[in-house]
Amino acid sequence: MGGYKAWHDIIHDHQVESFASENGLTADLVWELILKHGNSRKAVIRAAQGVLESAGVEFTPENGGGAGVRIRKP
Repeated sequence: MGGYKAWHDIIHDHQVESFASENGLTADLVWELILKHGNSRKAVIRAAQGVLESAGVEFTPENGGGAGVRIRKP
């Protein structure tokens, strides 16, 4: 069965690529996060947020003006 992929694997690949695209990440990074943190959407989002925070991005809570992000001051 060389080269054969089950339909659910193909759908999963598409979902990962869509998730990555929607969130400004590469599919490779999302796969790495899934392998490290599991296949829960919430777990991958938390892990991606951690990667961005370690790179200097701050997530601001909704405080009347809506949630957002900004670059941390050096």
